[in-house]
Amino acid sequence: MKKILTLIIISSFLTACFLKSIFADNLNQCIIIDDFGNKTICDYIYVSIKEEYNNQKEAERLSSLINGINPSEEIDELNMWKIYINADSISTLEKFIETLQKEKTVKYAIIDSYTKPEN
Repeated sequence: MKKILTLIIISSFLTACFLKSIFADNLNQCIIIDDFGNKTICDYIYVSIKEEYNNQKEAERLSSLINGINPSEEIDELNMWKIYINADSISTLEKFIETLQKEKTVKYAIIDSYTKPEN
């Protein structure tokens, strides 16, 4: 339960603080809308790699596990990498997260929710 709460807090923090400008610049983003109207980004996920393993080679290895492409380090302080993926459903996104979180090099992996930028 503590791990889930931590992931929720981190996800909210990232969405509010770091990702607002990314959304404003990317109007063609892939978004999945669930039955409740929640919007989830479906063309990338974030993965935080443990500090001792954090490098481009490990990010590429993790990316290959989920058929991702072009991992790039987005938030240095959190060892956070953005991995571009192709997902057509929330369940696919959840499977990608589950696959990554099984790896000993991963702190956590998160999917991103969409929030409309303020004008």
